[in-house]
Amino acid sequence: MFVCYVDEAGCTGELDGPASAVQPVFVLAGLFLPARRVDSLTRGWVQLKQQYFPNRIPPGSNFHDWMVAEIKGSDIRKQARGASRNDRRFAHQVIASSLDLLERHDACATARVFVKPIPGPFEGTSVYTSSVQSVCRTFQQLLQQREDYGLGPVNTSAVHQRRERR
Repeated sequence: MFVCYVDEAGCTGELDGPASAVQPVFVLAGLFLPARRVDSLTRGWVQLKQQYFPNRIPPGSNFHDWMVAEIKGSDIRKQARGASRNDRRFAHQVIASSLDLLERHDACATARVFVKPIPGPFEGTSVYTSSVQSVCRTFQQLLQQREDYGLGPVNTSAVHQRRERR
């Protein structure tokens, strides 16, 4: 059995000009993981967070606190583009370690990336909907190729947002 996780980066809002505060790109990605690897991958993510971001949460916090501690991709991207060689090296190590972890756990991924027109219409709802459908089609193709079944998609952003509202 495989599990499909879905997450997005950016937002579905339109850009009103080149200096807009709205993100210029929208990305929706799907991660497909053998269900038997979920526990191991989760523990691996927590270990990476502890290794690279040891001060992200208070000392003495438990495992579950580390699970919900969010590491923003935008922060990693800023470091990857930064002037400091150490920041760039750190960002590349985090990315390489993350990809290595996914590869070791036989994860597969797909994504749709949209660069928004400046200025111009961006049909956010239809883009989001068609992107989720695309991820689901790709997930179904994987399941058919592997002659397996699956669970998903699970939207990790929605889970995180519900926790923040509590």
